[in-house]
Amino acid sequence: MKRLIPVISVVLFFFGCSSDVNYKQKAVEYLKTKVPNPASVDTIKFLKPDSIYTTFHDNPEYRSLMVALNNFYIKGDSAKVRETKAAVKEKERTYKNVLVGWDVRLIYKAKDKKGTLKTDTCRFTFDSTLKIVKDLNGVDL
Repeated sequence: MKRLIPVISVVLFFFGCSSDVNYKQKAVEYLKTKVPNPASVDTIKFLKPDSIYTTFHDNPEYRSLMVALNNFYIKGDSAKVRETKAAVKEKERTYKNVLVGWDVRLIYKAKDKKGTLKTDTCRFTFDSTLKIVKDLNGVDL
């Protein structure tokens, strides 16, 4: 039993860290497809992933309520304006945010088109499972 506990903890450590390494590897592979000299890419630091959520303002229902609110303002119907504002506040309060992705920043070194080694920061947008790179911003080499 005493030998089993360290073995289990080591196994859990390696499996627990595998997803962390996985998104970093995918980010570096994706970056190498976007830089002029892929062999020169050297990662310096990955910053902590930041979550991206939807809000009620991203919802089509919010947009339709805002259109209605503007129409009520134009018509001068103050009762409908109050009702619509109250409805928007209630919807904002009760809306459940949904995780739609992750924002990961990377500081790296790579050679530009002229062969000069430069340090740059880029931002990856991953899907909600942190497995697929959706977009890359900030590559200025």
